[in-house]
Amino acid sequence: LGKPVIALGRIAGQYAKPRSNPFETLASGEVIHAFRGHNVNSEDPTDRRPDPNRLLLGYFYAAASQNTIRHILAPSVGVTSKSSSAATLYSSHEALHLPYEASLTRDHYNLSATTIWLGERTRQRDGAHVEYARGLRNPVGVKIGPTATPAEVVALLNVLAPDQMQHGKITIITRMGHGKVVTVLAPIIRAVQLSGHVPIWMCDPCHGNTIVTQSGIKTRRARDMLLELQETYLAHRSLGSHLGGIHLEQTGEDVTECLDNDHLGDEDDLKSCYKSLCDPRLSRDQALTLVTDFAKFVEKQGTLA
Repeated sequence: LGKPVIALGRIAGQYAKPRSNPFETLASGEVIHAFRGHNVNSEDPTDRRPDPNRLLLGYFYAAASQNTIRHILAPSVGVTSKSSSAATLYSSHEALHLPYEASLTRDHYNLSATTIWLGERTRQRDGAHVEYARGLRNPVGVKIGPTATPAEVVALLNVLAPDQMQHGKITIITRMGHGKVVTVLAPIIRAVQLSGHVPIWMCDPCHGNTIVTQSGIKTRRARDMLLELQETYLAHRSLGSHLGGIHLEQTGEDVTECLDNDHLGDEDDLKSCYKSLCDPRLSRDQALTLVTDFAKFVEKQGTLA
């Protein structure tokens, strides 16, 4: 659509995962620690004891990922210095494991990523994660789901960005689930407008549209994600607001973790290449199709204006 794009990857740092329950019960009745990501423990049920030494391994893999990105984008492999800036890929992840994040913070900058975000489980206004994030100079994102109220969002912005002139300091990443946008998102947008805050708005169409199949496979439908993107764009447009970007959970691999209208139609199709230990990700082709379809929708809305 002729607009500049900033590429910000969910990469090089998210080796810890949020869980609603810190424990799980096996079929045998044994209660064990839940898998909290490789920075904490193993997906193997026999190796669930939290191990702080895993933080060093997580740091190693994060650094290796960053160095790989630098190598790919470096002029020495064919990218000219002029185009290198346009090809910059910034990194981001959820600031979930506070000891890990704090150890990589210097002079109020989190050096583990360009930007970090708070999740639905960690955005409590009086919680440790918000207390940590409010002191950062990095851009900070906040995930907002369908249970959030306009008052809660404004109060959170007051804590994270008391200086309202810091335009772009905070990114609100909405993840409502399709069908909930119209009733939930519009009042939040309006309340933020009236508060004087000017955050960047993004839409995460993945997490609010997660379902579980009859056989217990966690997945998402690409059409539901597209619907949420479309509903979110229209909600912002109706209020004179601006949707600044989209936030996808994807991989460059040809995984079969999300359903689509072309190749993956039912849960049996998911079993051929399902690799995720956490949430289902869009494959490379699915992500490109979703972005392309949404861009066509936005372009069409412009012609109807």
